[in-house]
Amino acid sequence: MKKVLIVYGGAKHRGGIYTYLEGIFFGSKNDPEVELSLATIGNWPLGTSLEKNGFEVWVADKNPGGLLSGIKKSREFDAIVTMGLVSNFFGRFWAFWAHKPLLTVVHSDWRTDYLSSPIKKFIFAVAERLMRFVTKRYITVSEYLKGRLMAEGVKQEKISVIYNGVTQPEELRGKKYGVSEGKGEENAVFLNKSHNSYSISHTPGTVVIGSVGRLHPVKNYQELILAIADLKKQGQNVRLEIAGDGAEKEKLEKVIRENGLSKEVRLLGWRKDLNKLRQGWDIYIQPSITEGFGLAAVEAMQQGLPVVVTPGGALPELVADGETGIVATGFGHTDIAQALEKMISDREKMAKMAEAGQKFAAENFGIDKWTQETLKEYAKVAK
Repeated sequence: MKKVLIVYGGAKHRGGIYTYLEGIFFGSKNDPEVELSLATIGNWPLGTSLEKNGFEVWVADKNPGGLLSGIKKSREFDAIVTMGLVSNFFGRFWAFWAHKPLLTVVHSDWRTDYLSSPIKKFIFAVAERLMRFVTKRYITVSEYLKGRLMAEGVKQEKISVIYNGVTQPEELRGKKYGVSEGKGEENAVFLNKSHNSYSISHTPGTVVIGSVGRLHPVKNYQELILAIADLKKQGQNVRLEIAGDGAEKEKLEKVIRENGLSKEVRLLGWRKDLNKLRQGWDIYIQPSITEGFGLAAVEAMQQGLPVVVTPGGALPELVADGETGIVATGFGHTDIAQALEKMISDREKMAKMAEAGQKFAAENFGIDKWTQETLKEYAKVAK
């Protein structure tokens, strides 16, 4: 059995890498080829959670001492896996000096990760260029990111594309949406409430639109909020709920106040009950400028929600426009409002897209398939 050390740089807000690592660790429990351990650069909740569940977790200080101590620790493993700025820097340093093969997982396009911090963006660019040679293989979570790496000079044969897997909640498996029956036009509850579907309850006549993501410029939530203002001016009875925390919270609250949307837009903060929360939504939207994958959109598709996305990054890989959802023509509030209005205006087509999207997500983003393919890549680089 190969011992693989995954290096985690940490984050203030739970995001895609946290979810990815949580999934791969629990998915590896019965794998006969790979045993995973975690090195966290500083103390983070993910490390505490995994340690409580029986995984080996090692904490390295985010300073020169931690950087040096990791060299000795790394010699206990057959390979190292990194992802993200801090993780890549520490892990590549350890792998180089400990003479261990390294695999890097790419979750996002670094050019858009640091829109609000030019200094971090510069540091990432320099560190990536100087230390990229240490990486033996790459996994990208989309064809879009593979293309970005190749454009930067990484050889195609060093890159494997493995879409993230998403676990469908047990209580939702086998359930699907259909056209609302007997509810009346005024109700605006589009989804089937028969015995084959869970119940949705909200204010009659209101279309509830939901989104999940950190409050960061790349998520483009300011334009989404302005799109809600556009729809309100058009006479649409809509409400927007955004689940997530981040540095843009105060800025977005100001946009909400200035546009008189205190009743129409709610910032919910980080939520543990996303599966339950989505049951109160009629439409899911991902308005991002770019997404390395689009995990939240896939989760919504699996849960049976009709999905609207922008043409950012990998999102068009997840949604076939007019078939499994709607892809907006751009990123501005007018583009987003038009896409939402198109979804709202055709309830029957919306229900069909929701059903097609749910089927597509189940067939292409299964957790078992993702786990097996990912662990095989980990084992391959460790040989």
